[in-house]
Amino acid sequence: MLADEAAHEPAENRLEAISFWRRAFSLPVLIVVLLGLVAFWSARNRILDPDMWWHMKVGEQIVETGELPRTDEFSYTTDHHAWIPHQWLPEVTIYQVRTALQN
Repeated sequence: MLADEAAHEPAENRLEAISFWRRAFSLPVLIVVLLGLVAFWSARNRILDPDMWWHMKVGEQIVETGELPRTDEFSYTTDHHAWIPHQWLPEVTIYQVRTALQN
């Protein structure tokens, strides 16, 4: 009886190994991995954008003052030029995500 159990054990281990690899390389897993890589690559390119830091600073200003800025206070060449912050919601969101991740 023990000889029969020993003879079947390697086959069961092989089936478990095959089952693991089928789950690891299944279509849903590959889709999630690819979407994760695309999201990472997209976010990496956005952080390298020099305007991202400006948007974070404007978001900080909006959160601290509680109102939308009416003039551009951060540009060197347009000393307090009239400005409409049409991207105020993403700027506030970016600032809040950054502060949440820093804490």
